[in-house]
Order: sequence, then C-alpha cells, then structure tokens
Amino acid sequence: MEDTVSKLYDELVQETESYLPYEELAIIGQYFRFSYDAHQGVTRRSGEPYICHPLCVTQYLATHRLDAITLGAALLHDVVEDCDNVDIEDIVRDFGDEVARLVDGVTKLTESDILRLVDAKQLEVKKPCSDLEAVAKDETMLKIADGVSMDPRVALIKLSDRLHNMQTLDALPVEKGSTIAQETIDFYVPLAERLGIWTIKRDLEDLALRQLDRSDYDEVSRMLESRRLVRSEYSADVRVLLKNELHRASVDAEIKVQDRHIHSIVGRRKRYRAENSGWSLDEVSDLFRVTVLTDDKQSCYLALAAIHAMSEERPILFEDFICKAKDNHFQSLITNVFISGRLVQVQIRTQEMDRIAEYGLAAHWRFQEGAPVPLPIKDKMHWRNQIFHWYQASIASQ
Repeated sequence: MEDTVSKLYDELVQETESYLPYEELAIIGQYFRFSYDAHQGVTRRSGEPYICHPLCVTQYLATHRLDAITLGAALLHDVVEDCDNVDIEDIVRDFGDEVARLVDGVTKLTESDILRLVDAKQLEVKKPCSDLEAVAKDETMLKIADGVSMDPRVALIKLSDRLHNMQTLDALPVEKGSTIAQETIDFYVPLAERLGIWTIKRDLEDLALRQLDRSDYDEVSRMLESRRLVRSEYSADVRVLLKNELHRASVDAEIKVQDRHIHSIVGRRKRYRAENSGWSLDEVSDLFRVTVLTDDKQSCYLALAAIHAMSEERPILFEDFICKAKDNHFQSLITNVFISGRLVQVQIRTQEMDRIAEYGLAAHWRFQEGAPVPLPIKDKMHWRNQIFHWYQASIASQ
C-alpha cells in the first residue's frame, strides 16, 4: 500500500478510535478495502492514488464525529459513479440498505445535475428555458431536496466532497479550476448557507476566492498575517474583559474570539471602497467576532445585559434570533458593542445553538450510542420545502 494512502488511513483509524464503539471500527476497515480495491490503479490529477480523495473526505467527517454508516458512505461515495465494476446492488449486498441509500443520494448530486441547475447563470444563457427544461430542472431539484431532507448526511458528504476538491484545485488547469470555483460559489455555498452549515460555507468561500480573485485574497492574507500579534493580544484582552464581566453577573460562559474569514473581509472592503477613498484592515469595524456560549436561554439574556452594560458606547446593533429563529434553525443574540476602543460583533447562544449554528441541518441528526436517530417527518418536510422554494426563487431571479 502506498505510503500516502497508509498514512491517511492510519489517521482515519486514529480519529475514529477516539469516539466510535469498538465493534464498529472493524467495519470502517471493510469500507476502506472495498473502496481501495474499486479505485485500484486510478490516480488524481495530482498523481496521488484516487483513494486519497475519499479518505480525506471521510477524515473531515470523522473529525466532526459522524457515525460509522456516514463514514462508510463517504469512503464509498465515488465507487458507483466512477468504477465500471461496481453498482449500487454491490453496496446493498456487502454493506446494507442504509449505506447504499446514502451513496445513491450523494451520487445523484452529479456535476451535470448541478450544471443544469445553474446553467442560466453559469453559462450566461439569456433566453428562457423551455417548459420541458423547466420540468427537468424541477424534478432534479426535487430529487436533491428529497435526498437531503430525508437524511442530512447526504448533504454533509457531498459538501465535504466539494471541500476537498476545492482544496486540491492547484492540480487542475487554471481555467478548469476557475470553472469549479465559480460553480462552488453559485451552488455549493448557497446550499451550505441554506442548510446552515457555516463551517463548510466559510471554507468554500475562501477557497473559491483564492481561485477567482487571487490578488484580493493574497492582499488580505498578507495584512492579516502582518497583524497576527496585535490580533492575538486583542483577542486575549477581550476574552478576559468579557469573562470578568460575566463572572460579576454570575453567568457561566465559554468565550470564543475569532477572525472573520477572508471572503467576508474582502466583501466588506469592496463595499467600503465604493463609498470611501482608500482602505486599511483596521477600518473594518467588525473584524473580530466574539461568541459567548452559555448553558441555557436565560443565561443568554443575562449575558447580553452584562455585555451591553460594559460597552464603552451605546450598542449600535441588536438582533434576537432566539425568540424567532432563522429558516435554517439558526438561533443567537447578535449585538455590536465597543470593547477596548473597537467595535466588535458579539454573538450569544447556548452550546446546543452553537452546534446548530456551525453544522445547521446536520446538527439535528442525533446520535445515540453510534446509532442515528432520524429527523421527525415534520422537520424533513420543512427542509424539503425550504430547499425547493430556495431553488424556485433563484430561478425566478435569473
């Protein structure tokens, strides 16, 4: 076995050993061997064995502690589509209906499906589509909506697959890489946003920006690096100030201080430049995002009161998404306050709300002793309708 493949597999085993029940670890090896054999002799553009791709996709999901069935489907996600000697019946026979259903759901989200969904924008087609084409698009999106809403793990695998493909774009010709990056912006980023999977959305946006607008990406990257020490010191100061204030208010909370991602900073820079001459990173008023994590809703509002009381100037923004959550189930209190002379965005929510804020729909998939507990029917239908209505709106705006 190639050294790179062996290293990646060992890392996957080490990660899964940290949380999966012992009896499920052996099946991970069986999934891997099946995928390894199916992709034997096939390489990626980088020259690496193709099996490295499903291994990296699966490793990403394992770091988020997904169940063995999901990891198995991730290892197998390309075998039906890319390997002539494997079909879905083989997956059913060797690994059961659930894994096969996930693999089939991921396989349905093919590149041709996605291109049909975004062709009016991607290919700049100005003429309206025919009734037959409209029906075909609707059927495609319904298929996607059904697959994602019935099992959010389909979306997680597909988005993780796209994430690794974006991380390895340098192996492709520039024109091809730009096409994939634009496709990512046009479909995968909105899909991740709609499902509330912000961790993947942020990474996809930055990777796409790196491909499509390298000068802006590099400029902001250099400025962020040059101010790394200042940001680190400021983050530490904010964390201490908030911790002390919340302690005085008898609020037990965890505090995270994070930079905005590069795509977000570039977007703010462009908007600022449209209204002002010149620009520097320090003029991005909400460069830092602070997240305060509490144990319950009541503590969220107590924390808000304490933070508003410590603000050096009157807070200029307050939004309550706890009383009324967003369509993608995002819940948080959001406010902008002045701390140590800088305007900072603070988001306040419970640990559970934070999990949903980061992983969206996927966070609703509960795991008990390694076994998934599916979403209630009403939630499945809610998400199915949300996805399809989002698609119809995007087509209407073209």
